[in-house]
Amino acid sequence: MKMYKEKMTVRDFENTPEWKKYFAERIAGLRMSKNDKLSSRKLSQELNQCESYINKIETGRALPSMEMFFKICEYFDVTPAEFFMDDTDPHQKNELNDLYSEMDSDSRTLILQLARKLAKSD
Repeated sequence: MKMYKEKMTVRDFENTPEWKKYFAERIAGLRMSKNDKLSSRKLSQELNQCESYINKIETGRALPSMEMFFKICEYFDVTPAEFFMDDTDPHQKNELNDLYSEMDSDSRTLILQLARKLAKSD
């Protein structure tokens, strides 16, 4: 009996559950924001996986094991909780937190006022 995997088409990905799409898109987004657009092949190699590993995840053909999910989070320096946060770049959030903690009280007050004003203008 011949065993093979069929190629997944764009239409197949459109029929993929939303949570699986989110997972695929989140990994792609983190990968593209790291090191001048890290390739999926290079990331697969960095994780000691076959060259197509990340591509299969990003196209919805596979999901990582829990152990590999934690390794992916570690690679991108995000917690599993941060991985699932909507449209928040965890690196920017961490940098903002670090900068905020280094500020004096008056600067913190000004930043908070500015953030409130910017949030209202959206």
